[in-house]
Amino acid sequence: MTTAPDSPNVSNKRNRRRLWLGVLAVLLGLGIWQGLYWARYLHLASGYAAKVAASGLFVAGRDLEQLRTHELKPFAILDVEVDEENREVHVSAFGLFGQTARHRPGLGATLVHDDSELSGPARLESAEGVEAIRLPESSLDRLHLAALNQSVEFAFRDLDPEHPWNTRAVVILQNGEVLIERYGDSTGPDTLLHGWSMTKTVTGVLCGLAVKDGRLRVESQAPVPGWEQDGRSAITLEHLLRMTTGLDFEESYSKPGSDALRMLFDSHDMPAFVATRPLEHAPGSNWSYSSGDSLLLSGILRRTYGEANFEFARDRLFAKVGMHSARLEFDGAGNAVGSSMCWANARDWARFGEFLREGGRVADEQIVPEGWIDWMATPTPESENGSFGAHLWVNAGVPNTNQCAWPSVPRDLFWCAGFEGQFVVVAPSRNAVIVRLGQTFGEPTFPIEPFVAGVLSALPD
Repeated sequence: MTTAPDSPNVSNKRNRRRLWLGVLAVLLGLGIWQGLYWARYLHLASGYAAKVAASGLFVAGRDLEQLRTHELKPFAILDVEVDEENREVHVSAFGLFGQTARHRPGLGATLVHDDSELSGPARLESAEGVEAIRLPESSLDRLHLAALNQSVEFAFRDLDPEHPWNTRAVVILQNGEVLIERYGDSTGPDTLLHGWSMTKTVTGVLCGLAVKDGRLRVESQAPVPGWEQDGRSAITLEHLLRMTTGLDFEESYSKPGSDALRMLFDSHDMPAFVATRPLEHAPGSNWSYSSGDSLLLSGILRRTYGEANFEFARDRLFAKVGMHSARLEFDGAGNAVGSSMCWANARDWARFGEFLREGGRVADEQIVPEGWIDWMATPTPESENGSFGAHLWVNAGVPNTNQCAWPSVPRDLFWCAGFEGQFVVVAPSRNAVIVRLGQTFGEPTFPIEPFVAGVLSALPD
């Protein structure tokens, strides 16, 4: 029996119904995708806010209202609860997506994931028996002091009230003497300030200590569990230090699903998270800035020194340099968060810069191998404009060209740099160290090159 064809009206209705069903399916899919996006964003934002608030309150000793005004301002919709007795901060969004950070004295604030136990001691005492190294004051002549004051004034001048530079501290040394130091609102000589990615240079120095101990070699295979049987076995310690591992690691802080955000704010064991990443390029063939590489180094140091890992930076670096305010923070598995989580007051960051300027020497003691700091300050050829060494930014640039990061200042400069405009700049040819610490949100970033150029032009020869 032959079926009669649909009338035009019936056919049109059926097509319209299919079209609407397709539109609804697309909208439903977009709704689910958007829901997952915002769930992931709010979960990571809660982790970030909990960690920053706990560190600010219990490490730096700031109050919650200061943190709400500055560090937590982009997360105003989040609910922040402080448990002073247990030294915890819990952050959530509308009662959902909650994360908690717990502070342990001397070990910093750590995000607590599910019911995971935090590895390591409940507290870490301050180093004993080593006096902080005094930075002598300098008596500049009036002409140079006036010029230097003018350059420093530039750093505290917020030209755009809607986008302030929010400089918190500037310290300038020459020949190991303090020429000038100045502080912003709610900041003083004893205020601990977050170095963010300046911590990477601390990690590079700690690796130098392990090399001096004979525990690590830069040319050797990176001892990372699970890499033995695949192409990642070709990654060396030098690849990690120069960020030429070739690992597929997304260093983004604007995408909720990025590797960097998930590592820092949703991982109990950060090096273990990074160790799962596959190769994207052959080791040594490509440079890519990666906090993941720094955490892999932290994991290697933890496995190398075992329980002594918690005291390693304190006793072998900070106490020697006189950085008694310095604090490294640890993840839940006991790894130092060697990419991002070191705090110190401005003078101690200046002491760190002076230590780098002196080639890793303090008085008569060579702390890292002879030539280690020079090696860190040697450009990695694969990096953009030759601007990165081994966990240290450099101005040497590409040999025999005009390509360098900061064309208006000497090419022997090298520096530590961190999120929101943290800088410790070393100028060997001027025997100078320039520290700028602050909280400059977004674009434009703090104009570090003209600031450094102004300071150098004001220094005595």
